[in-house]
Amino acid sequence: MDEFIQKLENKQIEEWAFNYEFYEKIHGKVNPDVWPNYSSLNIAERYVALILDLEGQVNNGGFDQYYFNSYGDNAAEAVLALRAIGANSVAKMLVESFSVFPSSKPSPDRWVRQAQLEKIGESGNEKLSKLDDQFYEYPDNINALLSAYIISNRAQFE
Repeated sequence: MDEFIQKLENKQIEEWAFNYEFYEKIHGKVNPDVWPNYSSLNIAERYVALILDLEGQVNNGGFDQYYFNSYGDNAAEAVLALRAIGANSVAKMLVESFSVFPSSKPSPDRWVRQAQLEKIGESGNEKLSKLDDQFYEYPDNINALLSAYIISNRAQFE
C-alpha cells in the first residue's frame, strides 16, 4: 500500500483517481455481503470509506439517498471522519441534515430511518434539497483533504 501512496505523493496519479482506487482496496478488505460494515477496518480506513460512501451517495441521489440506503447507518461517525480530515463545511452540512429527523438524530437502523424519512414532509425534503445544492458546490476539497489525510496517516494503511 505504501508504494501506492507514494504514487500520490509523487503526483503520478490524480487525487480523485487515487481516492477511487484506494476505496476499492479498502472495500476489498470487508465482506461484500455485509457492506457497509466497517468493523474489520481500522479507524483511518473507516474514515476514508465513510467519507467516500457519503460523497458517492450524495452525488448520486442527494442526502435523501444517503439516508435511505444503509450508508446512512453511520452518519454520526461520518461527521467525525469529515472533521478528522478538515472537511468542516461538509461536516456542518451533514449535522444540519440531522435536523429533519426526530430529535435531530437519524436512526442508525436503515429500516427505522426509512420510516423517519417518509415523515419529514415538504419542509424536510426542501431542507435536504438545499443541503444537496450546497454539497454540490464542494466547499471543501474532499479529494485533496482525503489524500492529505491518507499520506499523513500512511502507517494506518497496510
